[in-house]
Amino acid sequence: MKLITKILIIFILFSCGSGSSEEEANITPSQPKVVDIDPHEVGTLEKTIFHEGLLRNFILYVPESYDRNTATPMVFNFHGYGSNAEEQMYYSNFIEVADDEGFLVLHPQGTPHPLTGSSMFCVGGFTRPCDIDDVSFSNYLINVISTLYNLDAQRIYSTGMSNGGFMSFHLACNLSNRIAAIASVTGSMTPETYDE
Repeated sequence: MKLITKILIIFILFSCGSGSSEEEANITPSQPKVVDIDPHEVGTLEKTIFHEGLLRNFILYVPESYDRNTATPMVFNFHGYGSNAEEQMYYSNFIEVADDEGFLVLHPQGTPHPLTGSSMFCVGGFTRPCDIDDVSFSNYLINVISTLYNLDAQRIYSTGMSNGGFMSFHLACNLSNRIAAIASVTGSMTPETYDE
């Protein structure tokens, strides 16, 4: 089973277009502007940050077992089109797994689609004409969380349902320098993801 998982991860990362390395080079860490986060908080934390002119919401789950002296993995858990971070948190039930395995779970909140108003992540394809840079937002969230918690930079993962799965593929192709692996649930890649 481990061999199949490794082959799948390699396939996903190499299925991305060749242009992503230039984009990765343009993503530079910035000093995050954090709204109301205490690095000693554990449990389910509903938070807001300011990024690229927008207030963006997310839910961070920090297990009670978190030890700030130990580098800790983190999993992005993206919601589907029309859903939200809270629904995804309950739907996926990663909190129990995070408690057992000792990792942080980050549930970002998407933005409204410009035509339908449905909450989503901009990945091209069916999310057009969206102009929000959710790759930059995800990178920014990593920067924010890593300034407050002891993240293991080699073990940051992404998963998601439907549009959240598309977003995970989008990160695998456009933020592969920070995302170790992904697992998508019913999401694939838009042409914009694999052509970049």
